[in-house]
Amino acid sequence: MDYYMLAQRMVDLQGALHRLPISRKMPLMEGGIYFALNYLATHPGTHPRELSRKMGVSTARVAVLLRHLDERGLVCKQADANDNRQILVSITPLGLQEVQKKWGEVTKMIADVLEQLGPEDAMALLHLQERIVQIVERTGQQTHLRQ
Repeated sequence: MDYYMLAQRMVDLQGALHRLPISRKMPLMEGGIYFALNYLATHPGTHPRELSRKMGVSTARVAVLLRHLDERGLVCKQADANDNRQILVSITPLGLQEVQKKWGEVTKMIADVLEQLGPEDAMALLHLQERIVQIVERTGQQTHLRQ
């Protein structure tokens, strides 16, 4: 079996999936916005450095993201009581509302697609995606992709 050819097909499919209307309806999910908001919803008062580590991106990228979210009123920043040079970031009620709304919309869209696949194909798809995550996490391949 030519795994390189299969990988090329998979990359092409990922591109095609990204161009579908369902993907364009998920802008909040892109650029780490959803991850950041979801993380802040469960970890209020987070140092940006911690968010950077959890997201696997640079502190500069997190700074830009947080500035964008702050401008939209989705997060708030406050000085760290233990170290005034540091800031802590929390999600705002508006941010929580936005992430919950988008989560519901995206879940509904995906559920509709899974229903059209049927139970066997839907379970097979989920199983394969879970296996890919397990393999990549176990082998550490995600670090090779960033280089």
